[in-house]
Amino acid sequence: MADKMASKESSRGTLGVFADFEFVMPLMLTIYANARRRESQGKYDTAALMMYRLLEMISQARLASYGIDTADANYEGLPIDQGELMPNT
Repeated sequence: MADKMASKESSRGTLGVFADFEFVMPLMLTIYANARRRESQGKYDTAALMMYRLLEMISQARLASYGIDTADANYEGLPIDQGELMPNT
């Protein structure tokens, strides 16, 4: 699995990894199951960290579905103007 991830990442960046739903979904479920195990063991700090990482992965996968690579984000292709993305700039 690590080899597959490395080849996907080198070929298309993190976008290649997160755009492949069949690849990333089992990884997300593994992290979720591991977080639940750590919670049951009373390791709440580790469980919270894993849940936070899971939330990040969900966000990365969602952005990848729009063609946005989180390693080098370019928001110009989104159907909203720049002022809506960064209202204070």
